[in-house]
Amino acid sequence: MAFLCGLAMIFIRMSVTPELLAYFTHTNTYVLYLVGPPAILGVLISGGLGRALRTIPTLCFLGIFLYLLPATLMSTWQGGSFQVLSIYGRTSLPCLFVLSCTVVSWKEISKVFKTMAVSGFVVLFVTKFLATPDAEGRLTFDVTDSTIGNPNDLAAHLLLLLPFVMYYGFRPGGGKVAKVVVSLLGAFGIYSILGTSSRGALIGLGVMALLLFAHASGFQRLLVAVIAPVMAVSLVMVLPAQNLARLATLFHPDDTTASDIAGEAAESRESRQYLLRKSIEYTLEHPVLGVGPGQFSIYEGLMSKAAGEHGTWHETHNTYTQISSECGLPALIMLLVGTFGALGTVGRTRKRALARGNREIAAACSCFMVSWLGYLVTIFFLACAYRFTLPAMTGMAIAISFAAEREFNITAPLPA
Repeated sequence: MAFLCGLAMIFIRMSVTPELLAYFTHTNTYVLYLVGPPAILGVLISGGLGRALRTIPTLCFLGIFLYLLPATLMSTWQGGSFQVLSIYGRTSLPCLFVLSCTVVSWKEISKVFKTMAVSGFVVLFVTKFLATPDAEGRLTFDVTDSTIGNPNDLAAHLLLLLPFVMYYGFRPGGGKVAKVVVSLLGAFGIYSILGTSSRGALIGLGVMALLLFAHASGFQRLLVAVIAPVMAVSLVMVLPAQNLARLATLFHPDDTTASDIAGEAAESRESRQYLLRKSIEYTLEHPVLGVGPGQFSIYEGLMSKAAGEHGTWHETHNTYTQISSECGLPALIMLLVGTFGALGTVGRTRKRALARGNREIAAACSCFMVSWLGYLVTIFFLACAYRFTLPAMTGMAIAISFAAEREFNITAPLPA
């Protein structure tokens, strides 16, 4: 029951169900609280908590939560930081434990992957029928306080879920019809990501493609080498000119005369560079506890105002300097060790699966690694330090490692 409630909890978060319900009903339905409490109760009584707490990524994210306490007490605005602390503790951190503590078999990992794939399908549905171009031609799902409420967030979330959608067509044993269906969904997903004109997501896509190429077999690499250029040219041909102009500034950053869109993109880049410099500056000025969880924008605005300048009053646009400037360098170290440690854990599991000839587990690990690494690169350009996706994916990595180890022990050949 705890596992099923945990699956429901992950689906609700990943499929942006609360945002969808708010979009149609214009009210907060608090649907997460229907499945969250029993899932957390299951974590406490299942016996898996001790197992999870023996892993370094879990300890890192628990450490981040505990570190938010003194950072909140010393915050620029304690009330705002306490709200960040409360939301992180109630809705983000539990996502790690409901996966890492309740999953005990590879069959359950398969269900987690299916849940992620269905969530991806829902977000693709939202993108197709509810997202619309904004004034700059960027695809967006315009809902306040939404996980995908602006073009960059929508692109990052699609990028996170798309590999799980693709996995169910190309996993070992997948049928031809499934391959065709998910190929079409994948093409639409990539088109939608490019339609957001998110340059960070474009870099994330490139990293994902490189990792996928590295994990592919000889024949698969040849196939990718033939199909990828054709697909890229096709997408460029059908992508609106506004989106192409903005994405092109990634490769020609000094070209601001080509169009108004390119000029806007250049201004956006300058603003992000300013925020990055300021976030590094505040990190060095407040290396232990930062300026307060969620308070970078307020601190930057107040400091700029005190200096007689206007200020941007905006968040950092960089997850890593967001947490370092708002919570201090120890919090950044725990975030890096936790997230990339989870990636390394799944990488080692993949190597063991390949050595044992277990193609299913190896393919699932590749799927996770492509999704997770692409997302970790993309959020270098987004402020997502307290978002549920980081603990949730870390919990999934721990669950994959544990379930795969159990599967290896079950299927290990008997000694002669």
